[in-house]
Parts: sequence; structure tokens; C-alpha cells
Amino acid sequence: MAFPKKPIEMGSRLRSALPRLVGAIHPKAMPVILHPQDYQRWLDGEPVKELALPFPSQLMAVEP
Repeated sequence: MAFPKKPIEMGSRLRSALPRLVGAIHPKAMPVILHPQDYQRWLDGEPVKELALPFPSQLMAVEP
């Protein structure tokens, strides 16, 4: 895959179901967090439904 020579400004906001850990802090939204092994699938245009899953709470940490 060739990358453009100039940066392209773009972005998206995807939300998934709230894991219990996040729901206690922010009960309305949980951004989708991709696993590193899914980065290329995302860039290749994999259907969003396949990737927009709640990130496992056991892989997150909360710091005050």
C-alpha cells in the first residue's frame, strides 16, 4: 500500500458497549479501541461491525 505524500486530515468516532470498568467512570460512551493485530484489518476496510467490540476490561487500567 502506498501512502500519500501529504497528510490527510480525517477521523471517526466509533463507540461500543460499555465494559463495567469504563461505565463506572463515563456511563455514556466507550470509544472503540482496536487490538494491535486488528490495525491492518481496519486500514483494509474490514466491516466496522467486526471490529467495534468492547475492549476487555482485564486489559485496561484506571489511574486517578
